[in-house]
Amino acid sequence: MDSSDGVDTITSAEKKAATYDDSLEYPSSYQVGYMRAFFEKIVGDWPDLVPRFGDKAYLNRPFGSFGACASTEDNTKIVCYFYQTTDTQLLEKPNADEKTKALTGKLGQLEAGGKYGYVWFDPVDGKTIANGSFTADENGQWAIGEKADRDMVLYVYKK
Repeated sequence: MDSSDGVDTITSAEKKAATYDDSLEYPSSYQVGYMRAFFEKIVGDWPDLVPRFGDKAYLNRPFGSFGACASTEDNTKIVCYFYQTTDTQLLEKPNADEKTKALTGKLGQLEAGGKYGYVWFDPVDGKTIANGSFTADENGQWAIGEKADRDMVLYVYKK
């Protein structure tokens, strides 16, 4: 495995030689388990989430931010996955944060003045790294702010 860029990657030769049992020991296989536990234990009714991919009314990301969002029909539960990319051409574009190489954006379709809680979850290590609360602004939006410099999941819920 090559970790020279800080990301574990598998060479083509390793992929071809790998067995199913080998793949169960890759870091990504553990990360899938962390995400499953997160959705089952923290989010709960995750099958009710509706994909909002590319819908800026729900998650308005600046250019240079990479992520996807899903929420319940009434938008009382929202899960956003912010991920890193190793595409240096994209990272050099305007609006990519110099320090983290990613910005998050603004959540929308919230209840104006509504009280919400949030949890930041690290899918690489399987740990909650931060939590807190906020009040949606008069337009039913919340500016998320910066995330860690790796893949992160943001779970937002109505209180």
